[in-house]
Formats: sequence, C-alpha cells, structure tokens
Amino acid sequence: MRRFWPLTPWGLLLVLWGCHLSYFPGRSGSQLAASQPFRIEWGGDGVELPPQEAIPLALKALPRDRSQVDWVRAVREGYIAPKGSIREKAKEDSLLDLDIVLIVMDPLLPDVIFSHAVHTYWLDCESCHPKIFTPKKEGNYYTMQDIWEGRSCGRCHGTVAFPTKVGMGAGFNANCLKCHNRKRGYGP
Repeated sequence: MRRFWPLTPWGLLLVLWGCHLSYFPGRSGSQLAASQPFRIEWGGDGVELPPQEAIPLALKALPRDRSQVDWVRAVREGYIAPKGSIREKAKEDSLLDLDIVLIVMDPLLPDVIFSHAVHTYWLDCESCHPKIFTPKKEGNYYTMQDIWEGRSCGRCHGTVAFPTKVGMGAGFNANCLKCHNRKRGYGP
C-alpha cells in the first residue's frame, strides 16, 4: 500500500493525521510517549487541524536521527502506521525491493545504494518516474548542487524528507552517510 506523502509544507501535518497521532492537553511529551497512541481526528470531508502545540508533543515521542524524526525507523519499529491515503481507501501494492548502486564521481565520497523499498513504501513509482528520474540504467545525471536546489532527490529531501544540506559540525558526516552508504570496492 502506498503511503500518502504530499510534497508541500503541510506534509508533516498530513503525515501526523495519517499516522493516527492524538493530542492530550496537560501532559508532557514523556507522559505522552508512555501513554496510549496519539490520534488526530478529522470529520466529514474537512480535515480538522490539531492544536498547534500538539505537533511538537507528538513528534517528541518518535525516534530520532540526530535532531530529525527518523520516519523509516518510526514505521519499522511500529511507532506509526501511515494510511495509504488521507480520505480514500488506498489500493494494495507491493513494495519494489530493488537496490540500485549510484556511482559517485568524487573519489572521497562513498557510493550510494538507493533503496526502492524505502521509497516505494511512501510513494508510487509515478511520483518519480519518468518525470524526475528516467527509469533506465545510466539514464540520470545529477549533482549535490542539483539536489540542494530542489532537483532530482531534492524534490523531497530538504522539504518533506530528511535534509541533505547540513552545516559542518556534529552530525555532518553521519547525515551524508545516510545516502552515501556503500564503501567503494564492495560488491557489484
């Protein structure tokens, strides 16, 4: 089942709605994390916005990767179970379990293993192919600058998915290694 993941600034709110997060007034984040699952409700055709203070409290209970919510880990460990769609019943689809090695031209950086399974959990194939990426071997060329400027992977990363442009300091290398995750000279 594809998960609804809008490419808008409202993406976070929609993910929270789809993940059944709730708000309990008067409780701290740690109390909320130890309590029953959060639930943000909507009624009829209109989506009801949660109180603004509910968002940080709900996010506090989710697993982190440095300062960001680790959405993949949140799904894998059962913290959230996103719906396939906000309003409509989603069709059942299987994940595409296909890893692609992206060779990086910079000899100092590790190559990238792109996991289709992680991405097709949230998105349909048509979200990326063929408009953003040509679905053929060696059919795409892009740079980190392209990504930082919102092209290729940057269509999501930096807006609704984890950021790719990070400053120097704590977590700099670890953030890069989320994508640059394949040591050179290993495997095909």
